[in-house]
Amino acid sequence: MANTKNNDIAVIGLACRFPGAQDYIRYWQNLIASKISIQVVPKQRWNWQAYYGDPARELGKTYSKHAGFIEGMDEFDASFFGIPPKEADYMDPQHRIFLECAWHAIENAGYKPNDFSGTRTGVYCGVSKNDYAELMREARVEITPFISTGTVHSLIANRVSFFLNLNGSSEVVDTACSSSLVALNRAINDIQQRHCDAAIVGGVNAILSPTMTIAHSRSGMLSPSGEIKTFDRDANGYVRGEGVAAILIKPLLAAEAAGNYIWGVIKSVAVNHGGRSNFLTSPNPDAQAAVIQKAIEAANVCPTSISYIECHGTGTKLGDPIEIEGLKKAYQKLLEMNKVSQAKNQCYSFCALGSVKPNIGHLEPVAGLAGLIKVLLAMKHRQLPGLANYQVQNPYIDLINSPFYILGNNQEWKSTDRLDVSGPLRAGINSFGMGGVNSHAIVEAYPMQSITSSITAMAFFIPFSTKKGQMNDYLQSYREFLKSGEYNPADLPESQFLYNLSYTLSVGRETYDERVAFVISSIDELLAGIENHLNNMLDDVVFYKDDQSRKKNNNIHSLTALQHFAMSWVNAETNDIPLIRGQRIPLPGYPFQKQRRWFDTTPIQPSPEKAIRPIQIQTNDQLPETQNIAHKIEINQHFYYLRHHYIQEKLLLPGAAHFEFVRQALSSRHKDLSGIEFKNVYWLRPYHVAAQKELAVSLNKSSEKHYHYSIHNGPEVYVKGSCTLRTNQTDLSIPNYEFVTNKVLATRVIYQELKDYGIHHGEFFQVIDEIQLGNNFAIAKAQLHKFSEEEMKSLFLNPCLIDGVFQVVTHLGLSTQKNRKRQYVPFCLGKTLFYRAIPQKFLIYVTTLPQSQDALLKYNMVLYDEQHKLIATFTEFIKKALHDE
Repeated sequence: MANTKNNDIAVIGLACRFPGAQDYIRYWQNLIASKISIQVVPKQRWNWQAYYGDPARELGKTYSKHAGFIEGMDEFDASFFGIPPKEADYMDPQHRIFLECAWHAIENAGYKPNDFSGTRTGVYCGVSKNDYAELMREARVEITPFISTGTVHSLIANRVSFFLNLNGSSEVVDTACSSSLVALNRAINDIQQRHCDAAIVGGVNAILSPTMTIAHSRSGMLSPSGEIKTFDRDANGYVRGEGVAAILIKPLLAAEAAGNYIWGVIKSVAVNHGGRSNFLTSPNPDAQAAVIQKAIEAANVCPTSISYIECHGTGTKLGDPIEIEGLKKAYQKLLEMNKVSQAKNQCYSFCALGSVKPNIGHLEPVAGLAGLIKVLLAMKHRQLPGLANYQVQNPYIDLINSPFYILGNNQEWKSTDRLDVSGPLRAGINSFGMGGVNSHAIVEAYPMQSITSSITAMAFFIPFSTKKGQMNDYLQSYREFLKSGEYNPADLPESQFLYNLSYTLSVGRETYDERVAFVISSIDELLAGIENHLNNMLDDVVFYKDDQSRKKNNNIHSLTALQHFAMSWVNAETNDIPLIRGQRIPLPGYPFQKQRRWFDTTPIQPSPEKAIRPIQIQTNDQLPETQNIAHKIEINQHFYYLRHHYIQEKLLLPGAAHFEFVRQALSSRHKDLSGIEFKNVYWLRPYHVAAQKELAVSLNKSSEKHYHYSIHNGPEVYVKGSCTLRTNQTDLSIPNYEFVTNKVLATRVIYQELKDYGIHHGEFFQVIDEIQLGNNFAIAKAQLHKFSEEEMKSLFLNPCLIDGVFQVVTHLGLSTQKNRKRQYVPFCLGKTLFYRAIPQKFLIYVTTLPQSQDALLKYNMVLYDEQHKLIATFTEFIKKALHDE
């Protein structure tokens, strides 16, 4: 269907947060300065060094340590949106920052968000990753109803519709990297079919976990150098990026009738899929050409009027040439259809090619909108930013006799192309999804516009209102805005701009308890007033609540009518602002209060007892010392040493816990427990934890310091063995071991491999920082992160630390097992001698014994501290294959 003005869509508001840019003004400044906002992964996200390596040779490793990150991903103004703190903690940051961005996009259009309440406004958001939910699963956080509402993608759009009371469609789109442009396509279709009158369209991406970075590294997609070199000879892959963007759109005719500021006009957005290709993620140049042709035909514009293409441009050596081939095929056919002679077309290249990805990284589902906002800003400034990192053209790209040239440097964007076809600036935007969903948008500049009025006023009322504590941040943002040179896009006379500023702040912002107003006659006077107020200096142009200085100096009687009104407004005596109609113009949005909001990883206890205090033993002190000892152990699934230990999705009592059970039982009769020797320990059956049960420790005394013991529930025995008290032990040192290791595993890899093996350790049991694996031996560094020094004193044989020793044994076994799916469990232990309490940091040395067989694996283990002082020895620890039980 031919495009007419009736089908055109106006962008009337926009907002974004991209790497290195908290708003669109900084974004443009960075682009025009060719600033690269890619960085090494900050420690707040993850320890990149633990995962850095060769993914082809090591599991869980990535050669990528760079990405584009935005600041404050863990922060949110929950109280502003009326969201309880605990609910906000469980909300994926993607939900939170998109909600804030949608609010700012509406304000950027010069409206109060409440103006849209009850309207047929749709919300469409592109999103694909779900890192926050992954982190919560790994931490085994308490499962609450907020997890479902806080991590399900559909709620990203639905929450905006709910909060703003919007009645249009509300949906998310996941087509990978093309998500946000596909979301724009859906929004435009709904508007054109009159399902809604306006729409908020956006995209959001948060990089919180290294999982997808590792996966993309193994696929060879990412750049080892941490640079995106789109169309360049040295292109070697892309760098991931995160961000959020939102635009507010409505029919062009409706925007013109309302006198809206129009950032640009969307002529068309086309979408298709490449069908079957070489493989699932292989780009299809024919499908890309088809979607480009479809978009240009739907826009009903001549291809020669399009003077810029914002390319997908991921910076891969083969992917970039495929995109160029798609563009060339589309334009060759379109130029023939438009009867542009080949000879005339070969005289020059009229369409520049660029991409924002080298500046901010590949924002994945937000990539399309990042390109669109760049184009809208370039149209506003009539300047095209050059392609960052570009030096020498990729030899696989052939642009000879094509309409295209690569934009190496910034250049003026002229409204008349080189074929003398006069008209507005036009651009195309490519966005292609990893799974084959392609999209292309055609965008057109809108003439600089303003509503001019006969301005006779000599003074202007400039109101600001925030919730308590946010006023200074708000005023600072306006000070920066007014100094940036971005405040007057239509180059209006100063009086006209000030009138529009007054009008927009008066009718396009919500009113809150804290209020400050300025009555000024120039921008310089406003800036000076803001500066004085921020520095707590008196200024006649500034009005604020309960201004005692004016009353004291009796200046109140000399105020003009506008100043009297300002006094009434700041004291909330009136909200009716007497203004004739001006134009709503783009201005800075509300300064959300940033507070850290993140899920709590502290274990929840059902009782008010201290969370770390794990082992509750009831001692019968009435029994004579010559008799056997019997104790009860409370078993509660909420105790840390249970709720963080899952085997094959079953909550099991760790076999390592029984050592401390026995030691605490002995403490009722013996004061000196500095050394304990356990012998002939057998783990007879696993203990499956129910909601709350009891176990018993029975000790049969055979001599003064020797006992036989069992852990049981009635007649069912789970563990049995013997123990002997060893006192007056001397400190022993061990020699430095010489190691030739084959492989080094970092924490995340250690616990991911155990999880894949069917063993899930929560954060209390994640005590191994590193494992070095050699031939039939392993050495590991262990550290207990979740216990204070006081808590360590109460746990001589901490179950988490001893389980960590068993974890190293498991990894050594996995490194030599032919069948990694075969499950082994602790079966027996010949002897272990604890020389002293296990400290928070220590080292573990494990060796495989030569008698090991396929069904029985045998090990010796030694624990020692950083000074090589001996802590404990384990002799002939045997693990048994499950099928041999």
